[in-house]
Amino acid sequence: MPTAKYFTIYSPFPNEVPVGDLPWVSLGKLLANNDTESEQLFQACREIRFFLVNLRGPREGETMLKDAEATFDLSEKIYEIDKGEVVKHAFNPTGSLFGDKDVGRTKLEDGSPDSFEAYSLSQDDMLGISPRNNAKIPRPTARSCRVFSITRMASSAIS
Repeated sequence: MPTAKYFTIYSPFPNEVPVGDLPWVSLGKLLANNDTESEQLFQACREIRFFLVNLRGPREGETMLKDAEATFDLSEKIYEIDKGEVVKHAFNPTGSLFGDKDVGRTKLEDGSPDSFEAYSLSQDDMLGISPRNNAKIPRPTARSCRVFSITRMASSAIS
């Protein structure tokens, strides 16, 4: 969850569901070139290949949290777009896995339609790295370039 605002909107994660114990690393310490934190990140990558990042504190982390919140808001706006407009941005498995994926568009192993709906954007779309293979990004998404800064920052943090 991005910020405390969303903890009041959505149900808490159920206590009875087991969760994995993943190591935390601090973005602030990594940005400060803390050797111990860098070593912990390296070990987490080598041993279990997963880790959680505490973004709170540094300006970059707080910006990423706010941008993640804006991404949640953008998701709601995308699903408010008229379906006739969204169909123009349909995902095309032979050309691109990004765009609108309507319920039933793909099939389950037994051949029955799925019940999954999504609108996917690629990192290249967000960063403007390469031309799109399908229709241009719908307006609410295109206007949300600030949201895409989370992708820029996440990419630069690991470069």
